Amino acid sequence: MDMDILSLARFFVTLGFLIAASREDLKTRMVDDRYWQILGAVGLCLLAGEMLKDGAEAAHYLLLFPIGLIFYDPYIDREPIFDKGKFCWPAIAAFAAAGAASGCAVYFGGLTPLLIIPAMFLLVYVLYFTNVIHGGADAKALMTIALVLPWYPAIPGLPLVATPPAIADIVDLSFPFMMLVLMMGSLSVMFLPFYNLAINAKH
Repeated sequence: MDMDILSLARFFVTLGFLIAASREDLKTRMVDDRYWQILGAVGLCLLAGEMLKDGAEAAHYLLLFPIGLIFYDPYIDREPIFDKGKFCWPAIAAFAAAGAASGCAVYFGGLTPLLIIPAMFLLVYVLYFTNVIHGGADAKALMTIALVLPWYPAIPGLPLVATPPAIADIVDLSFPFMMLVLMMGSLSVMFLPFYNLAINAKH
């Protein structure tokens, strides 16, 4: 499969899920977790397929485990890691195994851009627990975008001002697509008061 076709497939599948989730949010003020769970599974499959196509180092496939674990952990009904003087040892063991898998992937396969995906997951966790991101659905949506669209989608004719090839990889790693979505979402919130004012004036 041509990489541009794969990129377009990722973009439009994600867009379709986001539109469906947004419609549900507008109707019920809640979003079913299955949207993110299913799209996350699609993202993992696409990521594995891309790695296979690109001839990724065998050790780098180990990263699929920590990526999947961190992504799906919010949907698991488990005890906190530490609560009321007790440790949740199964969770500790799982995350320890994920850390070991990541370490082995880097040690035996070297550094890889794939590490940006769990890094974005952890950033979303930090933003959520520091109340920068207020909604659980928002956090899950951002994590899903980070998984399904870890790189900027290759859409014909876009962007209007292309990133110079010499720094394209640097931009992908220093300012991933998920960060652009977060920034644009934050900027759009600034216009909500004007929208609400117009609606109120109309009625």
